[in-house]
Amino acid sequence: MTPFHTLDDNTLFTATYCWLHEEDTTGTKSLRTAIGTWRWEDVGSVQTLDPEQFKELDAPRCAVQAQGGWIYLRAEHDAVLAAWRAWRRKYTGYFLTFTQMN
Repeated sequence: MTPFHTLDDNTLFTATYCWLHEEDTTGTKSLRTAIGTWRWEDVGSVQTLDPEQFKELDAPRCAVQAQGGWIYLRAEHDAVLAAWRAWRRKYTGYFLTFTQMN
C-alpha cells in the first residue's frame, strides 16, 4: 500500500484509491486499487466512510469530493483532513472550523 503523501509544497497529494469494478460479461464485482495523484484545489470536502463501504478493504479509508465525484482513498481520514485544511490556510487564506450540532 502506498501511504498518503503531500507533494509539491502541499499543492498535490498522492494515495492508493479504490473502486468497485463490474465485469461486463458476468456482472461480478471486484475491488480494484491503484495509485493516483490529485490537486488540492479540486477537492471540495473530506469525508469519513460508512463502515460498510469497501469493507473488503482491510485498511483505513476516507473519501474526498473532487471534480464532480468521489475518490475513495486508502488513507487515514485525520491525516487527509489535516493536509487539506493546511492547504486551504496556506493557499486560499480560508480556514474551516467545525462545530458539533445536537
